[in-house]
Amino acid sequence: MSRKAFDDDDEFEQFEFDSEPFESSTASPTDNNAAAGYETVRTSRQYANQSISKTAKWVNLTPDELRQRTRARAVYFLSRREYSRSELRARLIVSLRDTPVTTEMIDDALDFMAKNRWQSDERFVQQTVKVKGAKFGLSRVKHELNQHHLPAEIVAEQLDSLAQTEVSRAREVWQRKFGQPPADMKERAKQVRFMASRGFSFDVIKKAMSGIDDGLDEEMFSGTQ
Repeated sequence: MSRKAFDDDDEFEQFEFDSEPFESSTASPTDNNAAAGYETVRTSRQYANQSISKTAKWVNLTPDELRQRTRARAVYFLSRREYSRSELRARLIVSLRDTPVTTEMIDDALDFMAKNRWQSDERFVQQTVKVKGAKFGLSRVKHELNQHHLPAEIVAEQLDSLAQTEVSRAREVWQRKFGQPPADMKERAKQVRFMASRGFSFDVIKKAMSGIDDGLDEEMFSGTQ
């Protein structure tokens, strides 16, 4: 990809196709409603004019130039954080909706990102498991990953690894949140309810709190779902 493809796309920092219009707060205190209405119309027109101006820059580009612009947009997103392929595809479709870019060009850009390891579903899964696993239980992390239509074998491998630390992670989450045994049944139910909301099973919660609180039972837990 040429350096020029990036230099020409400084519009990314200046204006995003899917960004919200800026709402000015310069309304006169003597006529708040009228001023606010004027500012809304003015900023809406600015947004429309900017959008048309940005779109116009893409209209006369050749297919190869459009592909390069699409790749540059993908790199721009990936420079901010990791994306799964499906999430990045959806992001590009929305971002480039007002341009002549086709879904075939977007898929080409995604293939290019994956080939050069700039986008990796495996890396995305690893990062998600690392970040989410520090706060949530296996079921919550699994639910998060299932939203991204990821390769089943990659997800299974990482979840198996996460399952091996489930109890110790649950204990760490409990320690950070509470740090002391529940004083009564009400507090016990509150703690269990919190842990369950984080995606930890009753078995895991019981083991994590073993020696801390011996008053846990299935009946009490079922009432906190």
